[in-house]
Amino acid sequence: MGIGINSGSAVVGNIGSQEHMEYTAIGDTVNLAARLETATKELGVDIVVSEQTYDAVRPLFAWRAMGAVSVKGRTEAVTTYAVEGVNEAYRIASERGP
Repeated sequence: MGIGINSGSAVVGNIGSQEHMEYTAIGDTVNLAARLETATKELGVDIVVSEQTYDAVRPLFAWRAMGAVSVKGRTEAVTTYAVEGVNEAYRIASERGP
């Protein structure tokens, strides 16, 4: 199993024709997430996130920097991180509540 996660804007809605309508998300953000999912196999990890996602949720998890990964459709490599687990300090604080 591999999970690729990216953060950003996407177009979401019913897309298609009267014969075949599908609710979906499209855009560069979605495409990069799909490419990161593929990269999990090459990197040998279960979950890979982009730098945008890493920056948004950094305190919540323990991380391993995976370096820059070349992905199809991009001229520049993408900085990636693997999720190693839940940040123990955050887990304990969230169990205590507000």
